[in-house]
Amino acid sequence: MSGFSCIQTMDKTPSEQTPPTADPDVLTWAKRHEHEKKLHDAQMAQITTHPDTNDNEAAIAEQQAWARRRDHEQRLHDSAIDEISHPHP
Repeated sequence: MSGFSCIQTMDKTPSEQTPPTADPDVLTWAKRHEHEKKLHDAQMAQITTHPDTNDNEAAIAEQQAWARRRDHEQRLHDSAIDEISHPHP
């Protein structure tokens, strides 16, 4: 019996098999995490790959705005973790 005939006798190919279902919370987290990573990568690309032709004050203002945005994201994250850890009735 050849290896080819063994493959033909399999019930289902990997593409026909049903994938295991994941926890909806994990899927939600994964989608959100992917979205946040894309945003972060775009922000970093803007800072690191685009030459800043403006004067030094504009560069400092841009860095400050980026830091404020990051601080805001961190506060939202911390608040969500606190809410999950200590649910309020």
